[in-house]
Amino acid sequence: MSKKENILEGLFNILKKVNTLENHNQVTEILLKQPQLPEFFISFINSSYYNFEENINKKENILFIIGYKLLSAITLSLILYILYKEKIKDSLKEAIKEGFRFSEAAKNEEMFLLGFISKIKNNLSQDDLKEILKRAHFSPSLIYTNNSNIIKMTYKLNKKDLENIEKYSQILMNLIEDYTKRLGV
Repeated sequence: MSKKENILEGLFNILKKVNTLENHNQVTEILLKQPQLPEFFISFINSSYYNFEENINKKENILFIIGYKLLSAITLSLILYILYKEKIKDSLKEAIKEGFRFSEAAKNEEMFLLGFISKIKNNLSQDDLKEILKRAHFSPSLIYTNNSNIIKMTYKLNKKDLENIEKYSQILMNLIEDYTKRLGV
């Protein structure tokens, strides 16, 4: 198995555990075994997205801080970037922005995934996306979810929210690019 396949297998394994609501200790154990992944999430936690007064360094707290839904959405972003880097690089950032817009509009981080999928599905074949979602133990019906109410809510975001969303999207995209460079995939 190639390095890329090993990394992808590890990321899919995390999603399988998270999306089947495995015990947090099992999810954390798998997450901590992935090369560079704990550092990736610690960097995100210590970014201006969370804006903690002090840096968080305890990797065992990643899941408690980020939560299952956001962890799974970000891990899916990593998988898609690794699989389709050049094909979706620009659209991935737009999908991340849409994820943050949905979560901000609904005041719920769990909505990130719906926003993300609503955008990214326009840049991948439906069959490819369904297969990835299935392998990651997401419901393929996410592709067809009607998000019109949330989309309407995103129009009400103020200028400061939109500036923050832009900033958060750039932070996450930079972290994704840095992560894949460090791993050489």
